[in-house]
Amino acid sequence: MKLSYTTLSVQDRTIGEAVEIASAHGLEGIELRGRGDAHVSPESTFSYAAHVRELVREHKLAVPCLTAYTRFHQPTEAAVREEVDRMMDMVRLAEFLEAPCLRVFMGLAPDLPSETLCPAPDLSSGPLIPAQASLNLSQADQIAIEGLQYASKRLENSPVRLVIETHDSAKDGRTLARLLKDVPSNIGVLLDIIHPWDMGEEIGKTWEMIGERIYHVHIKDISRTLENGRIYCPIGQGILPVESTVRWLEGRGYQGFYSLEWEKSALEGQGVGFEEQLDSFVSFMRGVEQNGNSQITL
Repeated sequence: MKLSYTTLSVQDRTIGEAVEIASAHGLEGIELRGRGDAHVSPESTFSYAAHVRELVREHKLAVPCLTAYTRFHQPTEAAVREEVDRMMDMVRLAEFLEAPCLRVFMGLAPDLPSETLCPAPDLSSGPLIPAQASLNLSQADQIAIEGLQYASKRLENSPVRLVIETHDSAKDGRTLARLLKDVPSNIGVLLDIIHPWDMGEEIGKTWEMIGERIYHVHIKDISRTLENGRIYCPIGQGILPVESTVRWLEGRGYQGFYSLEWEKSALEGQGVGFEEQLDSFVSFMRGVEQNGNSQITL
């Protein structure tokens, strides 16, 4: 079992401190956030990116996933292609850091009111004309699928695979199975275990629909959900089915990383802190590993 945590949780720490945390907790990897000046991004200088790569190697860690903020739900096919083209800088950074996965999102399905101004369809550039109608879900999904297919072609010669997080408009396996049906396997899924649970989808059903496309997993746990967010707790002590999910994945041959994604709780002063949740994550996951990975039936 391979464990990591995402540096999204420690944006106030230096990359050196973030790597030390992973190493001190006996993790096999560190998942890096690739945005702005937080740890590493396409805006980083070559010398800094090389420093990050060497630092990770020195601590005998892997970078299982790099976070991009690409969103495939866009209002037009041209827009989603532009989004993919911008994403390629992140792909090159992932290649440099030897990260096999790049985290992306579907985003929210675009809602275009009937009077939204759009480029004339027969012009690459030129005057804006009123759109004739809003996009319905089928049209929005088709644009996203075309974008995913375009991204897959752009990645044909890359070892990097995209992983769409279960999030936003694609929180469950049912939705992602529909979107990925005609998309090559170099685009898969980042299973954030909380979102299928939100949708009432158990891991057995998720696996049935997208199991072979799950390349990376985010682990978290909560004690309750509020109108404005969640209260996070030590792993294994909350209401998420963490153990049954992990055992299901392990029992069916999942080979990727399990990565802790700590987030701040909705109420100030409540919920578990990062260090405590990381400690509980390592202890809980190693316990599951040591107790065997027999298959379970849901």
